[in-house]
Amino acid sequence: MAGFSQSTSDAIIEILRELEEGLITKIDGITNDIITNKPVDEAIYFGRRNEQIFYRVIQTVSTSFSTRLGQKMENIAKCILEAGGSTDIKSKNEAKPVDLKFFHPDGYEYWVEMKSIFGQNKSNSATIEKEKKIAKEAGKRFLLCVYNEDKEDDDETLSGPSFWNFIGNDDDTWDNLSKIFESEGKRFNLSEIVNQKIEHLMDYKD
Repeated sequence: MAGFSQSTSDAIIEILRELEEGLITKIDGITNDIITNKPVDEAIYFGRRNEQIFYRVIQTVSTSFSTRLGQKMENIAKCILEAGGSTDIKSKNEAKPVDLKFFHPDGYEYWVEMKSIFGQNKSNSATIEKEKKIAKEAGKRFLLCVYNEDKEDDDETLSGPSFWNFIGNDDDTWDNLSKIFESEGKRFNLSEIVNQKIEHLMDYKD
């Protein structure tokens, strides 16, 4: 199994480390203000400040991680598209109304909407159908690509490893990418950083 080139691997690692640095900055910025003026929280967790802090810290980190992860996955997808031989790659503002546009080595131009999970798509189904219609009217191929779930695919949907292998134009793309994820994931201990923040907030005295 051939791996990514060194430049592709380095670019993906840099993107993941930007994700980590952004999360650390977000966590560092959490103060006791997150538990003040929250009447519902105070009623639910009355007398249990530790649980109230835990809930709010986890909520803040989870929301930040999900948002940042989606942004970074688009950046990683662009790296993999370039490595796989796709051309005229556009993302975000350039790619409106979708997340990605590119010419694949198979000879077609694809317009791609990226999502993390299928569950999001139920609330966005009208938007996705509109984007699909615009793509087809423009003579392009539309794909809904779900990068963090693996389900049965069809002509207009790719998920999990199938998505990554398609944009990488190589059946080993996901195997190579997952190895980078695993290596970086072992290096970055998010739970330890979160627990340290919770302990710090617990020690705070009014």
